[in-house]
Amino acid sequence: MMGKKKLAALAVVLISALVLTVYALRVSNILEVYWSVYEPQTNLVLSFVEGYGPPSSIPRGSWQDVRIRLQNVGQATYKVRIYFKIWSTEVLPDGCIKIKYWEVLDNQWHDLPLSRVNQYTFEGWFGPAGGFDVPPGYDVTSYFLVLFEANAPVASYGFQAWAEQM
Repeated sequence: MMGKKKLAALAVVLISALVLTVYALRVSNILEVYWSVYEPQTNLVLSFVEGYGPPSSIPRGSWQDVRIRLQNVGQATYKVRIYFKIWSTEVLPDGCIKIKYWEVLDNQWHDLPLSRVNQYTFEGWFGPAGGFDVPPGYDVTSYFLVLFEANAPVASYGFQAWAEQM
């Protein structure tokens, strides 16, 4: 008798599952899309402030006032750090280039450390180790001093700076 009740209960469960399955039939197609998200590389704009970019000729032993502007003209917020490199066609001695930045939090100039990439190139970065937020509408100018020491070769130099997302 107990076996018949279990069998009847199992039959009710199976029939209920079958009925639910029938009523849960998909009645439309599946809408599916795949996106490739890209960075337009025009949302963040680095530029020299007019009148405060490095001149085309820089005398050794003279600090140069350089101002760099970062703008976010897009709609996304970025966490970034600014990287840069300086290179020459001549071998660069250690310590031949110095860069300082103005820190608004303590109203002081601070050295930006440079790392050697090879005998012709130094690189460095600006900003906190974890990066800093650049929300839509961000428009900030940073102040730098650049010095080519007496041991800097009389040569041509190149400079590049860019923002990297953290």
